[in-house]
Amino acid sequence: MTTDNLQLTADDSNGTAVVVGSDGTVHAAWTMRDGVDYGTTKAGGTATVEQVFNYGTAVSLAGPISAPGIALDAGGNPWVAFSVLGSRGLEVHAATLKGSKWTDQVVATAGPCAGCAQPAPTGIAILRGNPVVVFGDAAKDTVETATLQGSKWVVNVVDTKAQGLGLSVSTTGDTAYASYYTGQGAVRVALLDDHAPTTMEVAKAPNPSPSKTGNSASRTAVAATKDGTIYVAWDDQTKGLQFASGTEAFTAIEVSPSTTGDMHPALAASDTGVVLSWYDSVNQNLMVGIQGDVQNILVANPQSSIVPSFGGTGAATCTGKKAVLDIVAQNTQFSPTCLVAPAGSSFTINFDNKDTGAAGTHNVDVYDKKGGTSLAALTPKPGPIQEALNVGALAAGAYYFQCDVHPTVMFGTLAVVKGAS
Repeated sequence: MTTDNLQLTADDSNGTAVVVGSDGTVHAAWTMRDGVDYGTTKAGGTATVEQVFNYGTAVSLAGPISAPGIALDAGGNPWVAFSVLGSRGLEVHAATLKGSKWTDQVVATAGPCAGCAQPAPTGIAILRGNPVVVFGDAAKDTVETATLQGSKWVVNVVDTKAQGLGLSVSTTGDTAYASYYTGQGAVRVALLDDHAPTTMEVAKAPNPSPSKTGNSASRTAVAATKDGTIYVAWDDQTKGLQFASGTEAFTAIEVSPSTTGDMHPALAASDTGVVLSWYDSVNQNLMVGIQGDVQNILVANPQSSIVPSFGGTGAATCTGKKAVLDIVAQNTQFSPTCLVAPAGSSFTINFDNKDTGAAGTHNVDVYDKKGGTSLAALTPKPGPIQEALNVGALAAGAYYFQCDVHPTVMFGTLAVVKGAS
């Protein structure tokens, strides 16, 4: 999008939103410390960046300006929605670009709310040619929409006893879907079409912490396929990433591998399946899971931190009489994933960690079996570093090894073989 120094950090920025036009142009919006920015880019083309809204000052901690939403109307014009919290309460904005000029409108307001969380993400969809902004009103404990009808914005209540925290909006056909935490111990989804809104509980879920703002705040994600199946994901502060699907009743879908540090899910649906992405904050990996056709997947380059997740992966099958005791860690992967050692005598595993920095912190830990007892281990350290792991004599058989920092993606089999040399 841009190589300019945007002067943003993890503390003072607050989320992004993206949509792709029919011509392949990528439109993105993001919240910075002093307002909301918008940019475009296209493969083989040029990129542009401009400010949509100026807050008038710079915040040191994200929160007063919500994470934005973005949509394209029938003419390909971008609409960016966001909420701004001030001393007089909440202002919900919708800005659109016509030609070279941005027009920013306040589409709804809410009064001050002492003790309420910072504004939830603001979503937007284009339904029957009209922009529909979806937002949470913490003062009234409701999720609401503001719809442009002619020259006026009409506000309607979608859900009550629902704060709309972690809100996400997507569109399939003539229906928009909004997922959110209620703040009452549940995650719900709302269907918005030309009828009265329909709301359904997806699952019980702990309330997001009101002290976590900006990029630290819990988020939900929603997408639907053309057959009406709805997919919802959310980060649970006690269980990690949660995923469910359904039409009227929802069924949990297991996500593997997963950690309690999984956060910021995103969903996309197509005719060939559903794609779920999330950030594993424990292992510092961007994770991608696919339910459906897994052919022709495009990811960013370089992709050393992109870990496709298609369910559990077994350790490599290996054997042989030739000892294999040299192992390399690079790009958060072991090579090889099959080690061979002699039975009945001690041996040394030579470990070469080529990764650097915090994300490059690795070790080798040998277990009697997956999830079993550790038999010999190195202390996790960032690379580049070369170390030797001395392992006592083992009986012939198959053993398991892993990196204890990245156990879901860095693991393998240690075959202890009689007569190996």
